[in-house]
Amino acid sequence: MIYKKFFVMLIIPALMLSACSALTSAQASLPTTDISTAAAPQATNAVLPSPTFAAAIVPADMATPESVQPAAGNGDATCLVGTWSIDDFDSFVRALLPAGAFDDNSLQYDSTQGRILYTFSDDGKVTVKAQHYNTIFNVKVDPADMVLAVTMDGTTTGTYSVNGSRVSIDKVTDDQMAFAAVLDGTTMLSTTKLAEVGPLFVPPNNYADFNCSGDKLSLVIPNLPASVSAITFKRLGN
Repeated sequence: MIYKKFFVMLIIPALMLSACSALTSAQASLPTTDISTAAAPQATNAVLPSPTFAAAIVPADMATPESVQPAAGNGDATCLVGTWSIDDFDSFVRALLPAGAFDDNSLQYDSTQGRILYTFSDDGKVTVKAQHYNTIFNVKVDPADMVLAVTMDGTTTGTYSVNGSRVSIDKVTDDQMAFAAVLDGTTMLSTTKLAEVGPLFVPPNNYADFNCSGDKLSLVIPNLPASVSAITFKRLGN
């Protein structure tokens, strides 16, 4: 128990320093709106087992969007337009966590509840929606194991542009995404926003080479962890 407390005391400053560095870069490159009223997840004092969420009525603006007929091709902006659901949560969360916060080899994916949707509209608007999202990792730290839960709920919007096979997030216009990482019952990063840590959103790595064909989309983002080659999605409705 003493070892766990010592490890948590070490990891919290690393997470906060990484998030603060990302925030400084984001503020310099991406103007954002006032997000002071965004809701943040509440801290928990217990070790999280596989979590559950009470059944909830999904608001109308988070209902399943209609699918968009794809146009095949690598780097085809027409193919990119539509709503995409992340289908590899292991890779997504590894890319989401601040660089250096954890040894990549120490994280073992356990389970996920909820979903995360990326929508690219044909008018240049991008929307990310997290719907009761929670991913659990086991953190292997000899001689003790700990539980890491990453939770997200809410919406972030911005604008994007496409140049050939590269998509870039140009600006975040609203960030109402509640985000937190809970390590063995200790809540961290509860005031962090998607624009500070989210893959494809954090300058100077707010761009990706994309490969889009049919109902499959992959984003190759700079400085991904060594274990992550790309973040993959499946077109919603297929």
